[in-house]
This record gives sequence, C-alpha cells and structure tokens, in this order.
Amino acid sequence: MELNQLKYFVLIAELQNLSKAAEKLNISQPSLSKSISRLEKELGTPLFDRKGKKIVLNEQGRIFLTGVREALQGLEDITAVVGNFSKEYRVRLNLGIFCSQSLIISYLQEFAQKHDNVDFNINCNIASIEHLDTDYFDMMIYPLDADAVFKKYKGHVLTHERFKLVVNRKHPLAGQKAVEIEDLQDEQFVFIQHSRRRIEQPYHLCVSRGVKPRIKYTTNSLESHRQIIAYNLAIGFMAEGNAEFYFSNPELVILDIKDKLFVQTVMIGFKREKHLSETAKLFRDFIMDHIQISPDK
Repeated sequence: MELNQLKYFVLIAELQNLSKAAEKLNISQPSLSKSISRLEKELGTPLFDRKGKKIVLNEQGRIFLTGVREALQGLEDITAVVGNFSKEYRVRLNLGIFCSQSLIISYLQEFAQKHDNVDFNINCNIASIEHLDTDYFDMMIYPLDADAVFKKYKGHVLTHERFKLVVNRKHPLAGQKAVEIEDLQDEQFVFIQHSRRRIEQPYHLCVSRGVKPRIKYTTNSLESHRQIIAYNLAIGFMAEGNAEFYFSNPELVILDIKDKLFVQTVMIGFKREKHLSETAKLFRDFIMDHIQISPDK
C-alpha cells in the first residue's frame, strides 16, 4: 500500500461518498474505486459497507481508519521535524517510448497537474537498447511488430498511424501532395537506426514493394533525422505520431504516401498487475480511461 492510497481511504471514510471523494481528488470514480478495492484485497478484508447512496466503514474499516490516521499524523510530525524531508511523499514512474511520443505526452500534463507528487523518467530511445529490461518500465509504447521482448507486456492497441514522407521545401517532390513509392527509387534517404539489428519499419515496407532505398545516412536521433532532411541532404519517413515535431521546422514539407501498407499499429503496455506499484496502477487506470480501453481486456 502507498501513501496516496491511505489518504484516499481516509477521505472516503470522512465523506462517505465515492463520487464526492473522486471529485475532490480530481480523479475518476472508477479509478478511485479500484484503488480501494486493491487496498481491501491487500488487507484481506472489506473496509466499507454500502447503505443506500452512502459508503460507510464497517468494524474492520473503523479499526483501520484509527491506525491510518495515527500513521499519517506521525508522518506529518516527522516531516515537520526533519527539515530536509520532502513535505510530500514523492513517487517516480518510468516510461519507455519506442515511437510516437506525442500520443502520450499530452496526457502526462493532465495527470501531473492532478498528482504533483508524481515524477516521471521518460526514455524515448528504448529501441536502441540492446538488452532491454522491460521490468524497469511501468509503461511502454511500442509498435505491434516490435521485438519479442515486448511480449511480456499486456499490450493494448493505442492507435493506427500512417507513415509520411518528409522532404525539404526546395526538393522537387515538395510541390506534390502525395507520392508513389516507385517515385522514390533514385532518392537518397536518412533512416532511423534503432539498433545494430533494427532499422525503422518504412525501409522494410519499401523493400516489400520492390524498392530498395538508397541509405545515405542513418541516425538514432529524431533531431538529427529532422536536421538532415531540413538541410536537404536526404529525404526520410516519419510516423504521424511525430508530425508535430517535424511540422515545427519551416524547412520541411510532409507528403502522404499512396500505399495502404505504410501504416503501423501502436501498442501501449504496462507491467503485470503484481509488479505495478499503487501509483503506477493509478496512472495506468488514468491513461486507459482517457483512451477508453479497459485494463481488464
């Protein structure tokens, strides 16, 4: 159990109403209900009884409330005495992002505003890690065709996104709205090289269509990828989830690709239930509520 979980329990006990407690905490009622259910499961006993619209403490709940209040007061007293202790219990979540980071960043802002005691470590370069320790990350975003190491996550489809072609505004193709893959046969490309064994998916899609791209540059950095194209040294591909990053450079033009094959399925996955901290479960439920997917599916 975690500090936030105990605070939620105390507030529900005081208000005797889940919806009012959720509103005061700025979290969804289902997420709050799940948090309390996990607490009861951990303790091995129910803490509340329902009486009409109210949710009231049972005998075990009243005993637990007394102990929790004493513990929280003791923690406040210690915090006041030890000056270098943080005034608020802090938790850090580790996020690993293989692709399309903009899909999740907007959600982080809202969650962070509601839970300012939660800090984040975001690794957007996990594709280049040779021996990836997936147990380190609370949440990961990765393409469906990613390496088998991601299979240990319970993945959910986050979105389907198209690949686009990115060229310099002075490039001969810049005046077109869309291109055929066959039109790119003689072009010089820059590709994201995720690792020694893995180059970005559009390369393989081109090959499957009978076009073997001429690789002039490889890089493991989106910034370098963007800059190489901006200086008109090569052309390249990008996923829709990164469009904002490329649109921000006025030297670049983004073109559609006239081929339905150039699509990737983006997955979102979390640690298995038994390995998730209470805060990580809260974050998972928050994200899944927003993308309207049940964690149990």
